[in-house]
Amino acid sequence: MHHLMMFTIDDKQYAIDLFVVQRVVRAAALTPLTDVPETIAGLINVRGEILPVINMRICLNLPEKELEPSHQFIIASTSRQKVALWVDSVIDVRVLSEEEIVGRDAILPDTGQVDGAVICHDGMVLIYNLEHLLDGFVLSDFM
Repeated sequence: MHHLMMFTIDDKQYAIDLFVVQRVVRAAALTPLTDVPETIAGLINVRGEILPVINMRICLNLPEKELEPSHQFIIASTSRQKVALWVDSVIDVRVLSEEEIVGRDAILPDTGQVDGAVICHDGMVLIYNLEHLLDGFVLSDFM
């Protein structure tokens, strides 16, 4: 069984493995940083812990948008660090069997960013591997 956190950006659905998710919080004002990759939108304080906020729009090559109070941050952990993923909204958690997921090799065999896809009644949802999605930069180099 696969447990996936489903979220939206610009009314398009995406997913990550629920195993990396710790919690979801409402969007809050960001403390900006200088001299960091554009993927890092800023910092937030979550219960006394300072976390970098990853602009998922940049990671997914989508147009930028201003932070809105209705947006959410998915607090997730990579092997390197805990991060906040800036998304428009979190939809739900879905539990899917192996048969309901199209494997990475059937989609894009040369990339590690996408673990697979789920075919839903309203389209296809790509399942992103957070570790590989954030491989383009090392957060500890900037924090």
